[in-house]
Amino acid sequence: MATLMKKEVKKEKLDTALVLRIGLAVGLSAVSGIMLLFAFQPYGLWPLAWIGFVPYLIAQHRILPRRLSALGPAVAQGVWLGPFFMRFFGVEAPWILQYLGVIIALVNLAAGGGERVFHERTGYRWFVLQGVFNWVGFEMIRGLIPVTNTTAFMANTMALQPWIIQPIGIFSIYGLNLLVMLFNFAVAYIIISVLDKPRQPDGAAAAIMRPATVWMVGAIAATALWVGGSLLMLNSAPQNPETVRVATLQPYFETPGHFVDAEQQKERLQIISEQAREAAAQNAEVILTPELAFGFDPQVEYTDELKALAAETGAYIFVNYGVDTGEGWRNEAVLLSPEGEFGEVYGKNHVFPGEPRIITAGVYPVNETPVGRLASIICHDANFTDSARHLARNGAQLVSVGSFEWSGFSEHKYTHAIMRAVENRVAVIKADSSYSSAIIDPYGRIIQLSVLTLGGQQILVDDVPLGTGQTVTSRLGDWLGWAALAGLIGFTVYMSVEKRNAKQATS
Repeated sequence: MATLMKKEVKKEKLDTALVLRIGLAVGLSAVSGIMLLFAFQPYGLWPLAWIGFVPYLIAQHRILPRRLSALGPAVAQGVWLGPFFMRFFGVEAPWILQYLGVIIALVNLAAGGGERVFHERTGYRWFVLQGVFNWVGFEMIRGLIPVTNTTAFMANTMALQPWIIQPIGIFSIYGLNLLVMLFNFAVAYIIISVLDKPRQPDGAAAAIMRPATVWMVGAIAATALWVGGSLLMLNSAPQNPETVRVATLQPYFETPGHFVDAEQQKERLQIISEQAREAAAQNAEVILTPELAFGFDPQVEYTDELKALAAETGAYIFVNYGVDTGEGWRNEAVLLSPEGEFGEVYGKNHVFPGEPRIITAGVYPVNETPVGRLASIICHDANFTDSARHLARNGAQLVSVGSFEWSGFSEHKYTHAIMRAVENRVAVIKADSSYSSAIIDPYGRIIQLSVLTLGGQQILVDDVPLGTGQTVTSRLGDWLGWAALAGLIGFTVYMSVEKRNAKQATS
């Protein structure tokens, strides 16, 4: 009886210890989620991105039982992406979008603890490299998906830090993502090595301090080189660049132009005309209207009125509109010159889920004008890396982004526009229908930015330097993203082979 009681007491202590371990791990993982959430706008605590993954990695690899190790990243992602996407998409979005972060966390949990088992079997020698490729490789995949695109990329947390982001013109946004993840995993590796004894209690191989130190030194050196290079690039910006005076019109239209009747179309034209005249009074040479400002083709309807407005203001006006024709849906932008000439039409290339396909997509016109080479993308296009890149390759110096957003989206969207500016060394002007407008120079420096959380009318007018459109990224695209994806695939195959070999060795 005494022996049985002792066993029960021991079992109870073990159960209590297990509960405490799991509780500590969940707490640490939640800290990771909170840190990552607050690294992004509208909070803007960007330094947290460089260490935000560390607590959950410690929980995953050294606190949780092996069979529950996937709980670490699942909790971190749920705490981070859960509220992030709920705020981002808003309460009116379909439930699958509101709970996208929770869904991602559950998928991660279902994936199991294969990563930890792999690293234990291989003595953690691939911990940093596999972790970095795994994360950024998946970012490359989701960067191509309409729902996720480049939203919640770690690099976006640093959009307001021009002294950091310049090298993405060489290495693309994925280069900065790689650097941030390298730093996170190197820090975690060092901490795991410090915590480890020669062998783990369950017989798993311990992480070794020497390779961990090498990775940490390498991460610090890479970060120093990146920041140093970024500062040099920023300091090499022309001191007296050629500029153009631009204006972004935000009319506070809460309904897309193709949803309103003929009388409201006239009212919209009147509001836009008044704002354009106000911008012209401040000597604006290029004027941008928001996405779906009108519900008619300006080369078919209200053509005389718009030509008269362009002549009166003496400005080049990007007219954004949406029309549903018998051939299909068109969400477009076209440049109207002061002489009354229309440029080539640009059709939106990346539609948001639920939007119909744009039949005029796939063309990237650049307008040669006396004030510079001007081009346009539309709203969701700015969340992908390719549309602005196509225009830069075609010689664009300034890219306009008309958008029709909602409040939570506007808190982040301008950071994407900043990244597109630096990746391609082009000026970017952004005009939203109701919430967020910006004027950004080719080095990602904000000349003007206004985010109205509750929406409203506004006009931004300022001088912006023209860009060159000539960068390594504009020529080679997301080359480091594809390299990371190749690394992800390579490690996936290697982990599968290693797992099979381990089973054969023990059978």
